[in-house]
Amino acid sequence: MGTFLVVLGTLILISALLNKKLTERRRIVAGLVGLFVLSVGINSIPTKESKPETPPPTLEISSTDLVAALEEALKAKASLRNAFPIAKNELAELREWKISVMSGATRLEVLVHAYRGRVASYMVTISGPQAKEMAERYLPLLATLWVEGNDPREAASWVQSAIQKLSRQTPITRMVGEVEMVLGGGQRVGVYSFLAMHRDYESWLRARVKEMKEQK
Repeated sequence: MGTFLVVLGTLILISALLNKKLTERRRIVAGLVGLFVLSVGINSIPTKESKPETPPPTLEISSTDLVAALEEALKAKASLRNAFPIAKNELAELREWKISVMSGATRLEVLVHAYRGRVASYMVTISGPQAKEMAERYLPLLATLWVEGNDPREAASWVQSAIQKLSRQTPITRMVGEVEMVLGGGQRVGVYSFLAMHRDYESWLRARVKEMKEQK
């Protein structure tokens, strides 16, 4: 019905403009009628409902505060970019802060994903010939996130102990409320990683990435 009214209103408008036999007054009246019918038709065409926004579960930590603290601790500047620049869903709002530090041939890299100013995920990766030494130096400090229930001394002690148990490369997990902290890697592979995120963030991310690929 809406499409029919749009076509009808358009025809009335065209007729009012081109029909020279009508008086000026009748052409104005016909034009107004055409505009009215066209407006009703446009408004009656059903619009596609927009998909409700599904924001990610976050750590409720200010990303700018966390990045500033990391820059101070690592004595390095962070760079910022869109984590998924081609995304058309919620991933378009995801920002990625990156900090890299080199010590000889060993590299420490921090990635912070933020959604509208809140930390969505926080990952530290250390790789290279001196990875274990660097992990023992930095990871106890970097694991002391400002998350409710994450006692700094307990977090540091957990990392120190977990680093020594990673010989089999099996990730070790620590839960603090809804926050999941995972230590992975090991001396055998020359890589150590620390990841902190809400327990539901990974499933949210997988679903949004799948949706992004389907939108191409």
